[in-house]
Amino acid sequence: MIRAVDVEYRYPDGTIALRGVSLEAGRGEKVVILGPNGSGKTTLLLVLAGLLEPVRGEVLLDGKPLKNQLPDARRRIGVLFQDPEDQLLALTVGDDIALGPRQLGLSDAEVEERVRRVAETLGIGGLLDKSPHKLSGGEKKLAALAGILAAEPEVLILDEPTTGLSPSRKRVVEKVIVEAARRGASVILATHDVASAYNLMDKVYILNSGCVVASGGRELLLDEELLRSNDLEQPLILRLYSVLVGGDLPGSLEEAARRVAERLR
Repeated sequence: MIRAVDVEYRYPDGTIALRGVSLEAGRGEKVVILGPNGSGKTTLLLVLAGLLEPVRGEVLLDGKPLKNQLPDARRRIGVLFQDPEDQLLALTVGDDIALGPRQLGLSDAEVEERVRRVAETLGIGGLLDKSPHKLSGGEKKLAALAGILAAEPEVLILDEPTTGLSPSRKRVVEKVIVEAARRGASVILATHDVASAYNLMDKVYILNSGCVVASGGRELLLDEELLRSNDLEQPLILRLYSVLVGGDLPGSLEEAARRVAERLR
């Protein structure tokens, strides 16, 4: 669906943010980019979204250069910025969520239905008449995410989608991401939260100093030394699982906790 091939990006001041990065996400696949602050995660997402142009390499959408499909391809790609303030534009939350669907030419009834459905799913149905700039940080993130989901893009590019959220809201966002992929969307998200990464990922790329230092499946997140060397913290439950249970990898940290608890009985 979307693929980066040997991408390099250099900022105007000469700083090299990406050094030959390759990555791909198929339809219905959830790809996580893990890495410490300053590793190049956000820059890579902006390149994948077509908002920055690499100085070397290219991004392909459906096997064709993304740059040749812009600006039309932007309707197929939804981007959640790390700071939701950067994309909350309307006077009310409801109007903001409606911006994407309206640009698709949907009827007023269809737009209203999408706004209501997405807001209720994310637990912000009571905020639709409020100013987005008077919301808490977590509410702003949910409102920005709602605006993206309401447009039902084929590719979701999410920068730290669970950071700053309460545990209950984090679970809601994780569920929404899983459902979007189940419906066929390609999901690429960047985070330094190894717990969320484990729950969400089909595939993980670990980025550091602008390079992919490792890629693979959940087994990478059991490698404590790999995580530590890239300034990432392994969840305690994974350490306990490795020591006390072992064997097949659990599908989520909740499952890991249940199996550890059963072993300790």
